[in-house]
Amino acid sequence: MMKTLKNNTQQMMLMKMVKAAIKDSDYKNINQLFTYLMVNKEEEDLRTGVRNKIEAYSKLHPPFKKLSSLKEANDPLKVLFDYVKKPQDDLDTLVSTTNSMII
Repeated sequence: MMKTLKNNTQQMMLMKMVKAAIKDSDYKNINQLFTYLMVNKEEEDLRTGVRNKIEAYSKLHPPFKKLSSLKEANDPLKVLFDYVKKPQDDLDTLVSTTNSMII
């Protein structure tokens, strides 16, 4: 609920900034705002992709499963789960950690 409230507040503030830039005919600021929107969308797509990969991996490889091959042991998502995941971590924490590792 807090995440939704934060997103709605950010969108409202952004739209106020866009309206003000359009009213003032500040094209440089308009371009910067739309670039910001595009970057946010790309970041959300990246997070969604990482979340989907983690979910797919966790369904295929439960934590108690023994590795059957060296290839499976070298899987980067396996490394992520072994070295990054803590018992209290949820999926959002893993996605954020993975994104910070990628960037």
